[in-house]
Amino acid sequence: MYSRAEVQTFQNVLKPLCDAGAIPQELYNVALQAVNDRLKAQVPDKPKREILITRQQAAEMLGCCTRTVDRLRKEGKLAAVQYGTASIRFRESDIISLQQGQSEEGRTA
Repeated sequence: MYSRAEVQTFQNVLKPLCDAGAIPQELYNVALQAVNDRLKAQVPDKPKREILITRQQAAEMLGCCTRTVDRLRKEGKLAAVQYGTASIRFRESDIISLQQGQSEEGRTA
């Protein structure tokens, strides 16, 4: 597996050799293309785990009370992840999205 920096280093090493005539231009192009193709074909990293937060943490992030968080959930504006019968968590990314939506509404109003 190659990183973008390694590909750049590869190019920085081969280009002067090509310019000096030590390796043919065609070989340089083929080698660079092969390295770039391999970089593009790499499997992306596993997605990061979703951060789950409590009702209280969600309320603190939104700057509201826990009853407002409950209302947002009941209105379908905020999805919840339920564990068992009593434990509810919220995705931090959903809270951030909701915050961004609220700030955009504030700008347009």
